[in-house]
Amino acid sequence: MAKTRKNAVTVISSVILLLHISGIVVGVASASAICVEPSHVIVSSGDTFTVNITVAPEGTEVYGAQYVLYFDNRLLRAQTQNEGPFLSQDGASTIILINHCDNTHCKTEYAEARAGVSYGVNNRSVLATIDFEVIGDSGTCELHLDKVILVDPDANKISNVTINKGLVEIAEEHAKPDLVIIDKWLNSDNCTICYMYGEALNCCCEQEYE
Repeated sequence: MAKTRKNAVTVISSVILLLHISGIVVGVASASAICVEPSHVIVSSGDTFTVNITVAPEGTEVYGAQYVLYFDNRLLRAQTQNEGPFLSQDGASTIILINHCDNTHCKTEYAEARAGVSYGVNNRSVLATIDFEVIGDSGTCELHLDKVILVDPDANKISNVTINKGLVEIAEEHAKPDLVIIDKWLNSDNCTICYMYGEALNCCCEQEYE
């Protein structure tokens, strides 16, 4: 048990160092990937939506992970960023080292590591989720992952990680067609007006439109 705890502390410390300094790190060959899902979102101004940051280890054990996600703060506002099940998928404890939404600098930052065990996880799952609010009227915004680091249980940086970005498309809202009164009549509900938006015929109480 003491050896396991020591190993966990060593790996977590290594992840923290990788977050804050640049240096030479032993690399482990991998076909692992990290991606924004869904990769393409179509939204309108005022909408809120959620994206997943998903890790696919492809057989490589992952013990800790970090990323920075960049976005256009003229179009989107990051609201919250939450832990996903990836690093705790087997019930192990984890430590969240960084979890920060920085709308001023157009980014969110996240880092997490396993604790209390000496092995990693190798099944695809969601590392974190991010909730956005659409504040722009129209345009496109890349969700760009940067400073991605995945580490194995020996605190080695996993190399050759495929990084897939996301794209948010903000569609302009089309103005509703003018209200066209095509007929009036009195029915049992005292509704006396029928109106048409485009080809859709609707009936309602006239006083709603007075």
